[in-house]
Amino acid sequence: MTWPLFAVALVLGIAALSDLLRLRIPNACTLALVLLLPAAGPPWTDHLLGGAAGLAFGLLGFAMGWFGGGDAKLLAGVALWCGVKRFPTLIMAVGLIGGGLAIVVLAARRCRLGHRLGLPTLEQDAPLPYGLAIAAGAWWVM
Repeated sequence: MTWPLFAVALVLGIAALSDLLRLRIPNACTLALVLLLPAAGPPWTDHLLGGAAGLAFGLLGFAMGWFGGGDAKLLAGVALWCGVKRFPTLIMAVGLIGGGLAIVVLAARRCRLGHRLGLPTLEQDAPLPYGLAIAAGAWWVM
């Protein structure tokens, strides 16, 4: 693995862990994905169109209440790296992993693990930590 992909994987791990533990994705993670992009190299058009598609999809998801603003920004940053050619695969991977994540989180909430483990993610009315699904989908695609 080249160093840029290792750095992207590390940034995605930080974003996923932060979303899991605090239900927040630091803006620094998305900014790091953007700043690391020159290391990916051409074709720039593919990267930029992928980022635009990710931003559009993320804003739609945010407007529909499917996920939060941090998730929308992270999806756009990840889509920059995947490019427009792999964007449909990214969305499919994120959706499948997100569905599995929802099942696991709902089961854990039903067992009331949130109180036992102290994770805000597992509290009854907490939003789903979709940054975890976005990061895992990106790892799958990249």
